[in-house]
Amino acid sequence: MNLPPSTRSFLRISTWCVSLVLLASCLWTATALAEAPAALSPAEVKALTDKAKTMVATQNVVQAIVIYEQIYEGTRDPKYLYNIGYLHEDSGQLDMAWDYYQRFLLAWPDAPNAKDLQTYLGELAGKLREAYVLIHVFTTPPGATVAVVTEEATRTPSSVTPMSTWMPFGPVTLRLTHEGYEPLEKAITVKAGKSQRLRLALTKRVVPGVLTIGSMPPDATLTLDGTPQTRVVPGGTLTLQPGKHTLTLTFADGTRRAGTVTVTDGQASPLPTDWWSAPLAGTTTTFGTGTGADLSATASAPEVGGGVPMGTWVTGASAIAFAIAATTVQVLAQGQYVVAEEAFAEFDTFS
Repeated sequence: MNLPPSTRSFLRISTWCVSLVLLASCLWTATALAEAPAALSPAEVKALTDKAKTMVATQNVVQAIVIYEQIYEGTRDPKYLYNIGYLHEDSGQLDMAWDYYQRFLLAWPDAPNAKDLQTYLGELAGKLREAYVLIHVFTTPPGATVAVVTEEATRTPSSVTPMSTWMPFGPVTLRLTHEGYEPLEKAITVKAGKSQRLRLALTKRVVPGVLTIGSMPPDATLTLDGTPQTRVVPGGTLTLQPGKHTLTLTFADGTRRAGTVTVTDGQASPLPTDWWSAPLAGTTTTFGTGTGADLSATASAPEVGGGVPMGTWVTGASAIAFAIAATTVQVLAQGQYVVAEEAFAEFDTFS
């Protein structure tokens, strides 16, 4: 068969191999450039390369391809893409060979044999057109892995979208996967003719969040976005879809407490631990901007400064150099209160 072109200086061989037994001597050794920090040590790369050559010499091309894939993943050295393409071509898988040769050229566009290999790809494409069509696959977002499923086999091209790959005439099913997105399956019919473009949109995977139910009283009721939750128990969980949700906790005395939970990327924002607790008397301390203020009770607040029941109260307050002011205070729970307006106003004439 016609083998892909190269140069003597590139592969350090004078002629291309013409049989599988000799193919091992054609494959690149472990001395070429690496484009990314290697996960494999030089010794490991050499050992794996020797093993791959042994697989080729014993006509176990499939295993040799697996080993070269492992070396490439551990080194990101593009020459191994070339080796894989070469092995695919030698075993008659011209479509896979074309994929890897193309990927090699993208990774190393100024390789010593790049020009010759590009010419050879044109010749290879001529052979492929007898039974295949070049399909260009684009996805939103990019980066999807595409499996090409035919009646004979399932093949996964070596690159991710956007990608170009040869597909055989007839019915073909494309199975696309992308991290964070729902799998997509697309059935097409490939007909002889010009190259085709296929554009597909992926749907972002919906990842729910889980909210843990706190120590709510057994006689309290919980609603989620207006819907009663009848099966919740302390320590249990609620599964929430992405977005904002309103929870309302209703206690036996009719008191209600509302909270908001936001679910993003599968994480639910937790509610404060005491949000689930039954209402208790609150304790008021210092309100407003005055420092060291004395709080005096009004007729509606029997013990301002001590234990104050749940509810809304009006208090009077005074402090040195500050005017006496009435303030509305809403007691929510033990140790929790809301000041509706500033409690103090500093005298303009104070010096």
